[in-house]
Amino acid sequence: MLKMDEKLYQTYREIEGTHWWFVGRRQLIFNLLESLDKDIRILDLGCNTGFLVNLLQQKGYEVYGCDSSEAAIAFGRQQGIRNLQVVEGNRLPFGDKEFDMILCLDVLEHLADDRQGLQEIKRVLKPGGLAIITVPAFNFLWGLQDKVSRHFRRYRASQIKKLAIQSGFNVKKLSYFNFFLFAPIALMRLAQKFYRSQRSSDFELNNRLTNAVLKRFFLLEIKILKYLNLPFGVSLIAVLEYEK
Repeated sequence: MLKMDEKLYQTYREIEGTHWWFVGRRQLIFNLLESLDKDIRILDLGCNTGFLVNLLQQKGYEVYGCDSSEAAIAFGRQQGIRNLQVVEGNRLPFGDKEFDMILCLDVLEHLADDRQGLQEIKRVLKPGGLAIITVPAFNFLWGLQDKVSRHFRRYRASQIKKLAIQSGFNVKKLSYFNFFLFAPIALMRLAQKFYRSQRSSDFELNNRLTNAVLKRFFLLEIKILKYLNLPFGVSLIAVLEYEK
């Protein structure tokens, strides 16, 4: 698994609790968990410092987390978050068929071989289990954040669907999201191709007022996603079921 720049792990650690993007993405996951029993075993793959792991543990779920950054995992352990492990190489530090659900949130784009990554997810997932995957969408939106995050690619829905089916999954849900903000983000990303930005990350484009407004829009969209699939957006979500 390719690591992000360690400075970006530090940024995530500072903003993950309040930034509109992380707040909305977490709510998306919480909504998907609503209809499931809490008696399930969950793995958060690419958990960073374990912020989401901790929240789900507080909600009563049995949750484990793993990440390729030793510093991120060490910080999470220092905060008292349980069940965190470091990933070394391309093999997850767990046995076969251990989990009922895998959260793979913005991780596949970091893998040189995303198909091998899905196969490894399937290895540790119980038959009939679910994998919830989010990835960035559309290669024409490639920008600064992709570079600093060391992404290999962005995806279209058709690519995720093909990859999932070839890896032995049923596609239960597939939708774009970050739909309402697609146009301004697309314009910003396209404009970046013509001038050199002095920013080190897109997360620097934020303040308290902007964050509050964007969070409201994003959370409204997350509610809509409970009932509809959206035709385009800055990101994609897929809910995949491991065929029995």
